[in-house]
Amino acid sequence: GEGEEGEGEEGEGEEGEGEGEGEGEGEGEPCPTVLDTDFFVESDDEMATVAGACGVFGGLFINGRGVTTLAPLASLEFVTTSLQIFDTSATNLGGLELLESVGGLALTDNALLEDVTALSRLTEAGVVNTTGCPLLRSLAGLENVDLEGSQVLLAGLPALTDISAIRRPAIANLIVEECDGLTSFAGLGGDTQVTEQLAVTNNASLRSLDGLEGMRNATRVIVSVNASLDDVSALAGLETTGLLSIDGSPTLTSLPIFAALTSTEPTLLVS
Repeated sequence: GEGEEGEGEEGEGEEGEGEGEGEGEGEGEPCPTVLDTDFFVESDDEMATVAGACGVFGGLFINGRGVTTLAPLASLEFVTTSLQIFDTSATNLGGLELLESVGGLALTDNALLEDVTALSRLTEAGVVNTTGCPLLRSLAGLENVDLEGSQVLLAGLPALTDISAIRRPAIANLIVEECDGLTSFAGLGGDTQVTEQLAVTNNASLRSLDGLEGMRNATRVIVSVNASLDDVSALAGLETTGLLSIDGSPTLTSLPIFAALTSTEPTLLVS
């Protein structure tokens, strides 16, 4: 939406510099192809339409089990709006090693995806949505993305146990749902602030919120229907929020005092 467009414009400006300076510093040749419209790819054969492109001024939508590899995207450096990889047969994101900027990134319903380490050069993404990838165990590859103004959605990732790649001083929105391999947020190291919305729902094995001790000021905090959750003490340092909701966790028998909480309207605590 609007946020993604803003990120896209920023990426566009930076890539403009890259096309002039970066190419000169590197191979000394201009970028062979910059696409100036949305592109849709549904098979390995159709990858030929974007092969060799350094950037897309628009969106790139890769959709379908006929896509088994992203290798033809090996020159891709930026996508100004959305890069969506949906319902493919790819096991990894090999081919995206040069990607630095996207308006938004969506990895959705990729049943065989096990590895996103090819994204290690990605630094800008207004949205990072990873959903319905049942074999993905780690977010390694997302370590360098600036998430201060971004939304991170992790959903339907039952094998995910390692979220340390998104440890940051600040994440705007963090939504975690149906990640049944997670037992805590320890990968966030206790120093990550979620500044707008934290939503943690339907994570069957989640025992504690350890790792979220850095939470201080958030617009909304929602912790709902986590069947094994018995410890939310990591939220004890919370100072201000517009909504605090904790419910649907039958094993949660006590709540922290929230002594630092000075502003909340309304507060809803139900366990």
